[in-house]
Amino acid sequence: MLYVHVDNSGKWIDSVSTEQKDGYQAKPGLLDNQIIALMNFPTKCWVDDNGAVVTPDNLPLSDAEKQAQEASLTITKLQQQVSDLSSQVNQANSDKESLQSQIASLMLEISKLQTPTQTTSTTGGAK
Repeated sequence: MLYVHVDNSGKWIDSVSTEQKDGYQAKPGLLDNQIIALMNFPTKCWVDDNGAVVTPDNLPLSDAEKQAQEASLTITKLQQQVSDLSSQVNQANSDKESLQSQIASLMLEISKLQTPTQTTSTTGGAK
């Protein structure tokens, strides 16, 4: 349960708490996105005429918030690139092992072909 404190205008939320405090109103049944918006951006949320909490879908972000989101997005992209590169390295190692096995097999076949086979003659010669 979240509790909100509304400013003197009676509309804008200026503080949020998880505990009941003097002057705070209980707001049960909030959606997850409303809770997140209230906890992170309480001053960008308000209470409508019926007392319901309103959280804008596209909260206006400060420069610092924009930079934090951009940094988070960059980190996510870099993590994906690391994951992709790791997969490529694993595939390359697997390919390398497969090629080494094929080379060893071919070398064995070549050595068998190059080794002269010794045959013994069973036919008798002139005496």
